[in-house]
Parts: sequence; C-alpha cells; structure tokens
Amino acid sequence: MTHDHSTPKSLRAAIIGETKKFLTGLKSGVSEEELVTMLVVIRQLEGELLNREGSMLAPEIWKLLYRRIEARRKKDIDDNLIIN
Repeated sequence: MTHDHSTPKSLRAAIIGETKKFLTGLKSGVSEEELVTMLVVIRQLEGELLNREGSMLAPEIWKLLYRRIEARRKKDIDDNLIIN
C-alpha cells in the first residue's frame, strides 16, 4: 500500500494517525496479523518521509511499538494459563 502525500508534514500526520490506529487496535484486541499490517504501513510512510526529507522515526518509537505487541502476547499467554 503506497500513500501519496504531498508534503513531509502530511506524511508525519499520516504516521501519527497510523500509530494511533495501531495503539487503538492493540487495546481493542485486533489480530496480530492486523497489527503487523499496521506496522508495515507505518514503515512505508517512514520510508517515504526518509526519501523526501531524509528524516525518520526515532528507534525508540519502533522499540515501543514492538514492546506493546510483546506485552500483549505475554498477557494472552498468562490469560490462557489462568483459564486452563
């Protein structure tokens, strides 16, 4: 999925919007496949921003997003152990 944004500002706004969508999806229980798809979109937007402006997201942002997925996996495993 390629986005066509006219300015770096609109790319940054799209990245923020997709990140909010990711965090909302994480809380609402969307599938891991959907979460990964959202991360791919964010990464593509970041690539466009890098090509246009030479800037990208801070590595800490990616660590945070991946840690959120890891925490949810751990919670799902813990919940399954409690239920069984």
